[in-house]
Amino acid sequence: MKKPVLFATMLLLTLIYAFCFTAIKAGLPFLPPLLFGGLRALLGGIVLLLVVGFLKQSLLPKNHEWKWIFWIGVTSTITYVGMFLSPGRTGAGIASILGNLSPLFTVLLAAIVLHEKLSHRSLLALLSGILGILFISYPDLFGENVFGITGLFLALAASGGAAASNILVKYMGKTNAIIRISAWQLIIGSFPLLAMSFFTEQGKPLVWNSTAFGILLFLGVIGTAFTTAVWYLLIQYYKVGKLSLFLFLIPVFGLGIAGVVFREPLHGNELLGIGVILFATLLLVIDSLKIRPSPRDK
Repeated sequence: MKKPVLFATMLLLTLIYAFCFTAIKAGLPFLPPLLFGGLRALLGGIVLLLVVGFLKQSLLPKNHEWKWIFWIGVTSTITYVGMFLSPGRTGAGIASILGNLSPLFTVLLAAIVLHEKLSHRSLLALLSGILGILFISYPDLFGENVFGITGLFLALAASGGAAASNILVKYMGKTNAIIRISAWQLIIGSFPLLAMSFFTEQGKPLVWNSTAFGILLFLGVIGTAFTTAVWYLLIQYYKVGKLSLFLFLIPVFGLGIAGVVFREPLHGNELLGIGVILFATLLLVIDSLKIRPSPRDK
């Protein structure tokens, strides 16, 4: 893949991920969080299975693929549980910071497990991205629920689960069955979420209308099926640690989208954080000229 195309693809993915956060916020009044997350994953997996069928590939995984499907499904479930539950159990700042640390965890795990190294520019981009998130979330760090231990661990789980999924996909190596594996890990990962919803969300508001259906359709098809398949394909061919640094752009796009959809104003600390993250992105743009296929995949 040519460098401009790679960079444009990463920007598109981060933009979609940012829209997902806004869509989740808009959909929670209609659907309980665990049911919401489970249906999103299940729909995404079904859509990808339809793609597998369209490509005339076997719908059922081969024996050696099941272990990857299981473990990636487990980490994806952890991610969704943390993503959908943490904002309501701790301060918004803590949820925002810890829930957006997957690039940091991915870089650390990639260095330990995959022996990936980052350039000085990429390391500076990593530090700048973390600093930008801190600036953006600073006022909420001292909210009344800031020390909610459950929410803290859930937010960390969201980042840690996403990072673990990234490393597992990379460690698995290149395969022509990546879409099938992506589909089944989403389907299997949705079952624990739906089961937990059945036992813990009885009696909670559930409103099925065109708005709720539209939000779920966007999250399932675009925000899950499309993004998961494309992201896993990219991970197979490029260094996962370096690619993950682009995800620091999610809060930047998210603030802009929330400002338009929910009319949320931007404050000085948020503008400063955006500036720092854009600086980190500039470093990545410069360094992206040096992105090469991972030595593991040569």
